[in-house]
Amino acid sequence: MAAAAPLLIPHTQLTASQAPKSRAVDFLVFDLQAPLSDEQPRHLSRPSCAGSYVGLDPFDRTLPDEAERLGLAAATRLRTEALLLRAPPSRCNAEAVAAPWATALPALWRDELIAGASHCDFESPTDWMCRLACGDTDPARQQRVRQGLLEAASRWMR
Repeated sequence: MAAAAPLLIPHTQLTASQAPKSRAVDFLVFDLQAPLSDEQPRHLSRPSCAGSYVGLDPFDRTLPDEAERLGLAAATRLRTEALLLRAPPSRCNAEAVAAPWATALPALWRDELIAGASHCDFESPTDWMCRLACGDTDPARQQRVRQGLLEAASRWMR
């Protein structure tokens, strides 16, 4: 029998042996900061397009000549259940710029602030540039991120 393919999640990876066995998880993987097209709002509101969205210390921005943040605008249209795992405000997450997503996401399951986390704790693997700019990683905080992802996978695989 061929080896199971890894279940990919933005900034981290769970192997099939770490995920619950019941069925595959359909994590929604798209850039909430990407410019919205006429097609995208229909896609975002179509429940069958994905089973979930995970935001790992997400970032948001505005485009020149735009007033509304791109991720926040997309979050209001997202109809799939969502998990946000965030670090405290810092320069590396633009002072928690995506915190308003918690009230904007219509189907937010959980918004968890991981105390003391750096933006690098959400990257696996991270690199020296992230650690230099954003602070060191901590195995306990990285484990909390992995545990949150496993809880989400377990919930969404029922």
